[in-house]
Amino acid sequence: MKGKIGLVTDGSCDLPLELTEKLGIEVVAVHVNTEEGEPILLKERPFYEFLRTFKKRLFTSQPSVGQFVTAYEKVSEIYSSIISIHLTAARSGTFQSAVIAKESLPRVDISIIDSKSTSLGLGMLVLEAQKHINLGKKKEEIIEIINSIIPRIKTYAVLDTLEFALKGGRVDGLKLFLGSLLNLKPILQVNNGIPMVIKTARGRKKVLDKAFNILIKDIEKSLKEWPQVRVGLAHADAQEAVKQIKERILSLIPDLDIMETYVGPVLGAHAGPDAIGLFLVPSTN
Repeated sequence: MKGKIGLVTDGSCDLPLELTEKLGIEVVAVHVNTEEGEPILLKERPFYEFLRTFKKRLFTSQPSVGQFVTAYEKVSEIYSSIISIHLTAARSGTFQSAVIAKESLPRVDISIIDSKSTSLGLGMLVLEAQKHINLGKKKEEIIEIINSIIPRIKTYAVLDTLEFALKGGRVDGLKLFLGSLLNLKPILQVNNGIPMVIKTARGRKKVLDKAFNILIKDIEKSLKEWPQVRVGLAHADAQEAVKQIKERILSLIPDLDIMETYVGPVLGAHAGPDAIGLFLVPSTN
């Protein structure tokens, strides 16, 4: 007998492999390649050690329609219906590949959701959906809950350098020059899938302090409106900085659910080493 609802997401979610395998979440791979088309298979610290010395641009390629068809067919053998939650459509063709794959499988019940986020903003949203599946809620109710959470997800990134964003075409050369000249480090916020610089600070300590203060205000506000919140801290080989941020958060708000992980190569190729992502995802009962 088939289970009721299966979950599909993509490799930009930055959820640990052992966790997605344990929960039975199907993850469609997103690939990172060199200019010559050579795949980069490194992860976590080895990837960032490579990135610190690699001088050329890296490219990310969205999953193909065929990858999604394969994933949906696999999951449909186990589950009666599928919820598929993905990287913001504003920055990638991943969502569109999923839509086309769904259209080619009319007999499979698939609902596709644009998270309008990435990394742990997406990943923790997927975990929220999995929680409600485990609670036995109906698919329509779960989709309604997830869609109510999406506009309230907070996604921030602190970049240590603009170099890798420039290589990936995320900022222009003038901004790179001015930022480097002044030692300005940016805080980006993702709104409706679009990253925008909201604050800058001179030096790493000051920019991390600013990001921390922004996140704390968001947490306090969300806790007044939602039963629970999850916080995600994703880093590009910056464990010590994330450890300190986590300790500071818990000193103010004990027992908060905080998830830590590496930023995967999909985003790390553009964010660069030592970048830190800060995420807040409301949670309901």
